[in-house]
Amino acid sequence: MLSSLLELIELVPPPNRPIHTGLNQDITQVENTIGSALPVDYIEYIHHYGECLWYNHIYVVSPFNSGLSSLWGWHQYNIEQLKSLFSGYLPLVKHQVFPEKNGLLLCGGDLWGEHIAWVTDGEPNNWSIVYFNYDCGLYNKYDMNITTFLLKIIKNEIEPDCFPNNIRNNRLDMTIVSIYNHL
Repeated sequence: MLSSLLELIELVPPPNRPIHTGLNQDITQVENTIGSALPVDYIEYIHHYGECLWYNHIYVVSPFNSGLSSLWGWHQYNIEQLKSLFSGYLPLVKHQVFPEKNGLLLCGGDLWGEHIAWVTDGEPNNWSIVYFNYDCGLYNKYDMNITTFLLKIIKNEIEPDCFPNNIRNNRLDMTIVSIYNHL
């Protein structure tokens, strides 16, 4: 298990009954549907935390949910909006949308409209994280995996530009709301 996930588990133990963990499911089927392997830290994170809210705000989508609520379903649901956004409204974002080469693949977001995506450049375990907002056009790229990203947010080591003030001011009040179905 990766050190960032171990530290995350130590700081904030996973929910007692996480949902959509995929513990009894084969990730190969999911990866075949998507057309790419997924980062190991992400799969291990989902096995421990499932889908949950951090700060009652941030979520990471599970590939083991179904329909539009799954990782791939949610990405496909948003793909046209992403393409339109990146070609016009957010021209500073120099990325295509997955499945294009080096495209952004949505993997999470928050309840105020920000999105978390991987930059699918190179091997999945080396993908960077992008945190961006449709409405305000803010964009941050982090050269780290998803568990390190969450860990650094909890430890107040990074703060995306589009973070709402209620999170900025209440980092020590970190709680997980375990059951959350975003669609």
